[in-house]
Amino acid sequence: MNLGFRKEYGLLEDRLTSHWYELRLDHNPVACWTTGMSPSAASSNSEQSNAQRSNAQRSNAQRSNDDSSIDTPAARHWRTQLEAWAIPDVIRAAAVSFPYEMDPNLFRASAADPVGAAGSTQPLRSPSLSTQRALDVLTAADRSSVIDVGCGGGAATMAVADRLHSAVGVDQSSAMLDAFAEEASTRGISCRTVEGTWPATAGEAGTADLVLCHHVAYNVANLAPFVLALDHAAGRRVVMELTLAHPQTANAPLWRQFWDLDRPTGPTADEALAVVHEAGIEATLEIGPAGSLRRQASIESRAVTAARMLCLGPDRLPEVEAAVRALPQRSGDRAVIWWDLD
Repeated sequence: MNLGFRKEYGLLEDRLTSHWYELRLDHNPVACWTTGMSPSAASSNSEQSNAQRSNAQRSNAQRSNDDSSIDTPAARHWRTQLEAWAIPDVIRAAAVSFPYEMDPNLFRASAADPVGAAGSTQPLRSPSLSTQRALDVLTAADRSSVIDVGCGGGAATMAVADRLHSAVGVDQSSAMLDAFAEEASTRGISCRTVEGTWPATAGEAGTADLVLCHHVAYNVANLAPFVLALDHAAGRRVVMELTLAHPQTANAPLWRQFWDLDRPTGPTADEALAVVHEAGIEATLEIGPAGSLRRQASIESRAVTAARMLCLGPDRLPEVEAAVRALPQRSGDRAVIWWDLD
């Protein structure tokens, strides 16, 4: 086995921050953005005045509190399906590392993609559907602002970097936020980061012309207040990107092979849209090519992530890598849920 993978596995074992977030349900972890560590104070270089930001924080915080009790049939169904993803205790007890750890480098903009400097008018090449829906409300002549919720290393934001003057990245992982700030600096974008969960950090994040939220929805058990907080933070448009079904459904063969365990088949993007609609938001769902400039993980990196998720030790990596190689090719399409603000 490649010693580099063994070393990577061991290093990740020591880091308990990640792009996936843990909600304890009967002592089982379910990926979730609505609970977790309390947000820490983040440094600010925003052009917004202190008084304006204070007012925005109070307004958004009040709205988040008002929305926290929303409970609709679609929202309950969504939460029930996510609860079904909890790893059984007997398997979780075998884990030698935190199952939900993700490598921040996978959430950076790809080095192979063009860098859109803030002063550049060079158009992006072949924008994806989610990027195009963002560009639709970002004019080249008038630089705009963005809040990226679950920003990771900035893949979603950097796809529209040439239309921005400022960006706020929200993430629970300090490593992800460091990567986001570095990517923004490289492109000449004024950047502020907010560490913590959404919507708890909505007040600190403030408001922006555009709100992006890529590949976070399936981590959110209480989706209705989450999307309402996105809505409250946006001035023009909200753009969410997600896989057509829960991303771990692609790994169902691995769970059957290593643990003889059948995994859920949902929730799906259509069910996310139902939650959004029942929250009172008139959103549109479209399907198109993947949107972020996110780096593509190698088979070897995918095997490390899969072994951790499966609660298997590094000694099982050769088996897991072989199983990952045998998986069907994943769909290149993504669901994009977006809506405009009146």
